[in-house]
Amino acid sequence: MQALTKEEIQKLPRCDVELAGIDWQPDMLLVFTLLLPDGMRARLRGTFARHLNIQLEFDERSGGYPMTWDIIYSKLPDNGWHILMDFAGKGAIEFDCSELHFEYVTNAG
Repeated sequence: MQALTKEEIQKLPRCDVELAGIDWQPDMLLVFTLLLPDGMRARLRGTFARHLNIQLEFDERSGGYPMTWDIIYSKLPDNGWHILMDFAGKGAIEFDCSELHFEYVTNAG
């Protein structure tokens, strides 16, 4: 799977993306399962993920998946990426990685 270019990353969905899962896989691969506003399910993968910080807080019986307010993709000096997933008043997920990969999986329904 080819790493995304800076131009491709700028086209990724940023808001109203629901977080359906997080998977930390061998070799420092971080995989997010996302439900996109268009009803598609996708995976965002960060290779050689590091500096992972997850701070999410939800009230009892809030239900549903956390939804992003914004996702910011910033290029690092070492040509890696810094990603900040902002869930508005519910918290954030932040991490650095070497490469980003994005793939559609299937319809969410």
